[in-house]
Amino acid sequence: MPVYSAYRFYGHARCGRRNWFIEPQLDDVQGGNDMTSESRVQNPGTNQALNADYRVTVPTPDKGHLVPVYHANTQSCADATFTLTNAAPQNPTFNRGRWRVTEKKVADFLTANCLSAGLRAYVVTGVVPGNNVINNRVRVPSHYWMAFCCLDNNDQ
Repeated sequence: MPVYSAYRFYGHARCGRRNWFIEPQLDDVQGGNDMTSESRVQNPGTNQALNADYRVTVPTPDKGHLVPVYHANTQSCADATFTLTNAAPQNPTFNRGRWRVTEKKVADFLTANCLSAGLRAYVVTGVVPGNNVINNRVRVPSHYWMAFCCLDNNDQ
Protein backbone atom coordinates (compact mmCIF):
# COMPACT_ATOMS: atom_id res chain seq x y z
CA MET A 1 0.00 0.00 0.00
CA PRO A 2 1.41 3.41 -0.89
CA VAL A 3 1.61 5.84 2.01
CA TYR A 4 1.57 9.09 0.02
CA SER A 5 1.92 10.52 -3.47
CA ALA A 6 2.92 14.05 -4.48
CA TYR A 7 2.24 15.68 -7.84
CA ARG A 8 1.87 18.97 -9.66
CA PHE A 9 -1.71 19.82 -10.58
CA TYR A 10 -2.11 21.24 -14.10
CA GLY A 11 -5.91 21.22 -14.26
CA HIS A 12 -8.28 18.44 -15.13
CA ALA A 13 -9.92 17.11 -18.25
CA ARG A 14 -12.59 14.51 -18.79
CA CYS A 15 -10.44 11.48 -19.40
CA GLY A 16 -11.45 7.87 -19.92
CA ARG A 17 -10.93 5.20 -17.33
CA ARG A 18 -8.74 2.14 -17.75
CA ASN A 19 -8.07 -1.25 -16.30
CA TRP A 20 -5.67 -1.45 -13.38
CA PHE A 21 -2.04 -2.33 -14.05
CA ILE A 22 1.08 -3.15 -12.05
CA GLU A 23 4.65 -1.86 -12.14
CA PRO A 24 6.61 -4.77 -13.68
CA GLN A 25 10.04 -3.69 -12.44
CA LEU A 26 8.93 -4.21 -8.82
CA ASP A 27 8.46 -7.96 -9.31
CA ASP A 28 10.79 -8.71 -12.23
CA VAL A 29 14.04 -6.82 -12.84
CA GLN A 30 13.70 -7.66 -16.55
CA GLY A 31 10.07 -6.48 -16.55
CA GLY A 32 10.56 -3.04 -18.07
CA ASN A 33 9.59 0.39 -16.83
CA ASP A 34 6.07 0.81 -18.21
CA MET A 35 3.02 -0.33 -16.29
CA THR A 36 1.49 -3.48 -17.72
CA SER A 37 -1.04 -6.22 -17.04
CA GLU A 38 -0.24 -8.82 -14.40
CA SER A 39 -0.17 -11.62 -16.99
CA ARG A 40 2.90 -10.09 -18.67
CA VAL A 41 5.09 -10.16 -15.55
CA GLN A 42 7.04 -13.05 -14.03
CA ASN A 43 6.14 -13.61 -10.37
CA PRO A 44 3.55 -10.82 -10.17
CA GLY A 45 2.63 -9.73 -6.68
CA THR A 46 5.96 -10.47 -5.06
CA ASN A 47 6.40 -6.81 -4.09
CA GLN A 48 3.07 -5.16 -4.87
CA ALA A 49 -0.68 -5.66 -4.66
CA LEU A 50 -2.59 -7.43 -7.41
CA ASN A 51 -6.15 -7.07 -8.66
CA ALA A 52 -6.99 -10.41 -7.00
CA ASP A 53 -6.10 -8.96 -3.59
CA TYR A 54 -9.10 -6.66 -3.87
CA ARG A 55 -11.56 -9.43 -4.79
CA VAL A 56 -11.12 -11.74 -1.81
CA THR A 57 -13.10 -9.83 0.80
CA VAL A 58 -16.79 -9.03 1.12
CA PRO A 59 -17.71 -6.32 0.59
CA THR A 60 -15.09 -5.77 -2.10
CA PRO A 61 -13.11 -2.58 -1.42
CA ASP A 62 -12.55 -0.02 -4.15
CA LYS A 63 -9.04 0.66 -5.36
CA GLY A 64 -8.76 4.20 -4.05
CA HIS A 65 -6.50 6.46 -6.12
CA LEU A 66 -3.87 8.50 -4.31
CA VAL A 67 -3.27 10.63 -7.41
CA PRO A 68 -6.90 10.91 -8.54
CA VAL A 69 -7.83 10.28 -12.16
CA TYR A 70 -10.01 13.40 -11.80
CA HIS A 71 -6.84 15.49 -11.38
CA ALA A 72 -5.40 14.34 -14.73
CA ASN A 73 -5.24 16.92 -17.51
CA THR A 74 -4.43 14.48 -20.35
CA GLN A 75 -5.42 10.93 -21.17
CA SER A 76 -1.83 9.71 -20.71
CA CYS A 77 -1.77 11.26 -17.24
CA ALA A 78 -5.11 9.62 -16.45
CA ASP A 79 -3.81 6.26 -17.67
CA ALA A 80 -0.81 6.56 -15.35
CA THR A 81 -3.10 6.79 -12.31
CA PHE A 82 -4.38 3.26 -12.92
CA THR A 83 -1.46 1.41 -11.39
CA LEU A 84 -1.93 -0.54 -8.18
CA THR A 85 1.06 1.29 -6.69
CA ASN A 86 -1.19 4.38 -6.80
CA ALA A 87 -4.07 2.68 -4.97
CA ALA A 88 -5.05 1.66 -1.48
CA PRO A 89 -8.18 -0.21 -0.36
CA GLN A 90 -11.07 2.19 0.18
CA ASN A 91 -14.64 1.77 1.36
CA PRO A 92 -16.78 2.01 -1.82
CA THR A 93 -19.33 4.34 -0.22
CA PHE A 94 -16.59 6.71 0.93
CA ASN A 95 -14.70 6.52 -2.41
CA ARG A 96 -17.76 7.23 -4.54
CA GLY A 97 -19.19 9.77 -2.11
CA ARG A 98 -17.26 12.08 0.19
CA TRP A 99 -13.79 11.35 -1.22
CA ARG A 100 -14.95 11.93 -4.79
CA VAL A 101 -16.48 15.25 -3.69
CA THR A 102 -13.21 16.16 -1.94
CA GLU A 103 -11.18 15.41 -5.09
CA LYS A 104 -13.50 17.62 -7.15
CA LYS A 105 -13.50 20.48 -4.61
CA VAL A 106 -9.70 20.48 -4.44
CA ALA A 107 -9.46 20.51 -8.27
CA ASP A 108 -12.01 23.33 -8.50
CA PHE A 109 -10.23 25.37 -5.80
CA LEU A 110 -6.80 24.93 -7.38
CA THR A 111 -8.13 25.84 -10.82
CA ALA A 112 -9.97 28.95 -9.60
CA ASN A 113 -7.44 30.22 -7.07
CA CYS A 114 -4.04 29.02 -8.29
CA LEU A 115 -3.97 28.20 -11.98
CA SER A 116 -6.18 31.12 -13.01
CA ALA A 117 -3.80 33.46 -11.13
CA GLY A 118 -0.74 32.03 -12.89
CA LEU A 119 0.44 30.09 -9.85
CA ARG A 120 1.77 26.53 -9.73
CA ALA A 121 -0.37 24.05 -7.80
CA TYR A 122 0.96 21.05 -5.88
CA VAL A 123 -0.92 18.27 -4.11
CA VAL A 124 0.11 15.57 -1.66
CA THR A 125 -2.35 12.76 -0.98
CA GLY A 126 -1.81 9.99 1.50
CA VAL A 127 -3.18 7.39 3.85
CA VAL A 128 -2.73 6.38 7.46
CA PRO A 129 -2.07 2.63 7.58
CA GLY A 130 -4.76 0.84 9.55
CA ASN A 131 -4.82 -2.47 11.40
CA ASN A 132 -6.87 -4.49 8.89
CA VAL A 133 -5.32 -6.43 6.02
CA ILE A 134 -7.02 -7.87 2.93
CA ASN A 135 -5.88 -11.19 1.49
CA ASN A 136 -3.13 -11.33 4.14
CA ARG A 137 -1.15 -8.96 1.87
CA VAL A 138 -2.57 -5.44 1.58
CA ARG A 139 -3.02 -3.16 4.58
CA VAL A 140 -6.27 -1.18 4.69
CA PRO A 141 -5.83 2.50 5.57
CA SER A 142 -7.70 3.93 8.53
CA HIS A 143 -7.72 7.43 6.98
CA TYR A 144 -7.15 9.20 3.67
CA TRP A 145 -5.82 12.77 3.58
CA MET A 146 -5.00 15.45 1.01
CA ALA A 147 -3.00 18.69 1.27
CA PHE A 148 -2.20 21.30 -1.38
CA CYS A 149 -0.46 24.60 -1.96
CA CYS A 150 0.08 27.21 -4.65
CA LEU A 151 3.44 28.79 -5.45
CA ASP A 152 4.39 31.79 -7.55
CA ASN A 153 7.55 32.12 -9.64
CA ASN A 154 9.48 33.04 -6.48
CA ASP A 155 8.34 29.80 -4.79
CA GLN A 156 6.25 31.86 -2.36
